Amino acid sequence: EYPNEGPNAGRRASSSLRRVDERTLVITDKADGKVTDTEEIELSADLKTLTITVHIAGRDKPNVMVFERK
Repeated sequence: EYPNEGPNAGRRASSSLRRVDERTLVITDKADGKVTDTEEIELSADLKTLTITVHIAGRDKPNVMVFERK
């Protein structure tokens, strides 16, 4: 875990990063030791689509963003 720094960083906020496989990362954000959200960042096999799925603590459905390279 690494402390978040800067003017917009929350008090006692931290982030950790884990590589799942060659094209997938998971970022876990915490505040006061409790998970606030988890972001899964995945790049497609053809390297043309980036999908970011954000699971926010306390919410049933994630936010999903898809970016396509032209």
